[in-house]
Amino acid sequence: MKPEISPSSSEDPAESGTVVPKSASKAQTCESCRSTHSKCDGRTPTCTSCRQRNEPCQYSYPSSTLKPTQRPPLSPSGRPSKSPRLSLPTRPASIKRPSTQADDRELFSKGSSVISDDISDSEADDLSTEKSASVTNTKDLLKLFQRSRKKGPEPRSTSIEIVESFDSRGTDKDTLDLSTWLAELKEAILHRTDTSKPGYREKAKRELARLSLLQKDNPGITEIKPDPLDLIRPPRSIADRYFAIYLTREYVNLPVFHLPALHAMYIELYTSKNSGDDKIISLGIFNMIFALGSIAIDPYFDASDYFNTAQRLLRLGSLGPDSFSTIQAHILASQYLIAIHNFHAAWKSIGLAIRIAESLRLHLCSGSQHLEDRVDRELARRLWHSCILLERTIALNLGSKTVVTPRSFQTPLPTPLENEYIDVIFGGKPAASSERPSIIEFFTAYTRLMERYEDVVAVQEEFRPITHHPHKLMGICEFTTLLNADRKLCNWMAALPPFLLPESNHSSLESPVAKRQHNILRVRYLSIRLLLWRPLLALVAASPDLLLGKSTSNRSGEACEIVDTPIIHTIILKGACKCILSAQEIINCLAENQHPDGKIDHQAPIPDWWENITSTFICALVLLAARLCPVDLIKQLPRGSKSVEDAWEKCTGLFSEYRKFDSKAGTYLVAIKSLANSVAEMASTNPPRAKDRESDAQPINDVTWLETLPNDLPCSYQAEVPLFETYMDCLTADEPYSLGGSTVHFTSTASKMAATMQAANRLQSVLKAGKTAYGVWQMFPGANLSRVMARCGFDWVLVDTEHGNIDDAQMHEAVGVIAATGVSPVVRIAANEGWMVKRMFMVNTAFITGEMDNDGSEIGALDAGAHGILVPLLETADDARKLVQSAKFPPVGKRGFGAPFAMGSIGNVSPIEYLQHANDALITAVQIETKSALDNVEEIARVPGVDVLLVGPWDLGNNIGRPVVTAEFHPDLEIAIERIRKAATGNGKKAGIYCPSGEFAKKYIDQGFHMVSVISDVTALPIFLSQSLKVAKGE
Repeated sequence: MKPEISPSSSEDPAESGTVVPKSASKAQTCESCRSTHSKCDGRTPTCTSCRQRNEPCQYSYPSSTLKPTQRPPLSPSGRPSKSPRLSLPTRPASIKRPSTQADDRELFSKGSSVISDDISDSEADDLSTEKSASVTNTKDLLKLFQRSRKKGPEPRSTSIEIVESFDSRGTDKDTLDLSTWLAELKEAILHRTDTSKPGYREKAKRELARLSLLQKDNPGITEIKPDPLDLIRPPRSIADRYFAIYLTREYVNLPVFHLPALHAMYIELYTSKNSGDDKIISLGIFNMIFALGSIAIDPYFDASDYFNTAQRLLRLGSLGPDSFSTIQAHILASQYLIAIHNFHAAWKSIGLAIRIAESLRLHLCSGSQHLEDRVDRELARRLWHSCILLERTIALNLGSKTVVTPRSFQTPLPTPLENEYIDVIFGGKPAASSERPSIIEFFTAYTRLMERYEDVVAVQEEFRPITHHPHKLMGICEFTTLLNADRKLCNWMAALPPFLLPESNHSSLESPVAKRQHNILRVRYLSIRLLLWRPLLALVAASPDLLLGKSTSNRSGEACEIVDTPIIHTIILKGACKCILSAQEIINCLAENQHPDGKIDHQAPIPDWWENITSTFICALVLLAARLCPVDLIKQLPRGSKSVEDAWEKCTGLFSEYRKFDSKAGTYLVAIKSLANSVAEMASTNPPRAKDRESDAQPINDVTWLETLPNDLPCSYQAEVPLFETYMDCLTADEPYSLGGSTVHFTSTASKMAATMQAANRLQSVLKAGKTAYGVWQMFPGANLSRVMARCGFDWVLVDTEHGNIDDAQMHEAVGVIAATGVSPVVRIAANEGWMVKRMFMVNTAFITGEMDNDGSEIGALDAGAHGILVPLLETADDARKLVQSAKFPPVGKRGFGAPFAMGSIGNVSPIEYLQHANDALITAVQIETKSALDNVEEIARVPGVDVLLVGPWDLGNNIGRPVVTAEFHPDLEIAIERIRKAATGNGKKAGIYCPSGEFAKKYIDQGFHMVSVISDVTALPIFLSQSLKVAKGE
């Protein structure tokens, strides 16, 4: 009897086994068509309408027509009597389920463009009669990333989200006859135990529907609505750039999306006006993508804003429904956390991704083979292997004990789709060559390489020199594990496609993507090789006399020595040399492709800079161990010891360049230099290595440090705490502090007073609350004008003494009046110049002290009681440090203590209390309005004590050659403004901008600026007067 399958509409019912009613009048309408008021042709087991909608088809029969639920009696021959089947025949126990062989994986890695070879015969039969839902347009592509429930049924692929088209009553035991219920129960068990028959069959479809219902049925979990501010998208020009960088740098190496679907989702994000759950998920995923694109070109630009927004949108780590999108989000988060060296958080994130993938059964051999559409099957496999690759990558930084996923590589490897070949992936034309590289070939090759990581770990455990004396290890260790691991790596190399082979001159390497993948795979392969041979190098470095020959007779000559030397010595000698040579090749590759100016070159054909930092550190340790090796070993290297020292110089040079944009590189540089001093002491104390005698009592060198991972470094090597933070900590301690010959005790009440002063500063309170601080610009003099402006509802009023018509005395009056209304007065001084600072100081403090500091280290605006100060025309970080010195009390700065007016506008505080907390309660803002300041903006943003970076767009546009001559800013000016915002937020500072109108202010508030002016008095007054006049004239 033929198994019942779902035929296409073009099939002959008689041939397909489908039962068709003899007449339309006797046709029975199925439950699904009856509920949707659709036309039903009454075909069984699946009517045409249900098949087109990819819905289960179920009929309700009168009780008199129901068949008995008990199993039919056996015939005399022992076989069941013939009756219509409701499922596929059960596979006899003697027939084993076909499994994926190791040879199949080699076929997958060849880059064939044909459909996956692991589709079973039954699946092929099923798919020949029911075509998979193909993804051909934007609307269909977007459905791959949607997880919201659809209101109405629609024909689409059901392999990701099938719950919408599935009637939950179909799994109710009371509505199914017993045989059907038992069959579905058996199918569920077969799926869970990974013994089910591959293929998208009716039973598989119903089981996927049941699992989807379980995922959606999530009791006790509450959906959290996102903050409207998190739904703000970055400008399209900036988003386009970050998206392109992600695609060409990250996606091609870890393809966790179906590219047409991802592109369609991106277009939909910027064209659709709806704000449903699917858009929230899309925006969260793209914020992750923007973070990766941003950090690839400049870590201080900065990516943290995008990443934090994505976390809030996606609620990473929550207990919400599981889906492909959730796995993708966790993978992207892990990539970003690895980039910022937060490996523990990355480990937790990828652990969640693995658990979610396992809940979707992607880790099983047959897990993805039940999905109907090939795109979904391939994507499922790529997601699982991406999770495992990242877990192994994190293990390279945290240690092998972090690998907790057993049997992780049993899932079939993916095969390339037609649009995933390098020549066409970004819109090119297919190459005429038969050898067309695909991004999936790189992905599968790297996956098979990391499958060897467990072999490397086993070798490290066996040959660790701290467990036994090196001489004893040579006698008790068997080299089987080492040789097997080496053989598997050689087989891996032999199976590589042509464009990934070392020294390849394949024509496809003209593509930047192919060239970079070629170099990345080579570096990663050398890293695995280095780890494999490093235990042998450790043996030699720990006991340099290990390989010295023993003279037991009068025989001499090179031939006798070769014959008498144990073969194990040769293995150790060659293995140590291979380890050193691997480190040298990695360092040479990175140094040759370094940007000449020391900047990040995101187009360089090498791994990302954060990966290179870790690789350089590991190689540096190997080069230090080489200094402890005997001369005979070093002679085996090309150019001998000079090659080792040259590679060492390149290592330190790379760290010196990397530390310009990553503080971790500076930490690693200090660590390896300290180890270099220790190695020099070891080498100087080693006794002479005589080759004609054996030294019985030679001590061994402690080379445990050779296995150091970056995360192992002591805290003393971490970045130093900024002086500003240290000083503020001392102010809250219950310790005496000497001030001008007097002793002041700071007790626990200090924190309460600090809170009081900070609360009095409305601008600071608003900024710390994460809200937007709205301000107005005062350029006309007059205390009454100041009071009127402050009462309009603003958070701050800026008193402009640079371009405004306001002198020092008028500034003092304005500050007091504004503060009295509960609004923060901010003063912009004319320049960050000493003589200008003195002029302002002279008005309000010289008469009290009778003297004035010659260095002009006081700022009169703060002594007048201003809640904040804005300083224009800064050029460099040194200018910012100079400002902090003038604005902060010792020991952070040099601001003098004595002005009697400063505390009057900050609350009911005493002079000592003001001194105690002013550094933390006042705002110090710098204005970025010159090309030099823009070039140095990231360094300026890192200066401790600077609170706000405020953009002056008009002067900035003039300075960068993009003057503002129309209502719209030039794109280059927009990019510069966004760069300043990113530099500020990426370093924990706030971003501000001068805006001449409410429309401008709204635009930049939506872009993420925190301190924004809305209008100025010189602008508002003529606008309002002219408009009132026009109304009066009836114009």
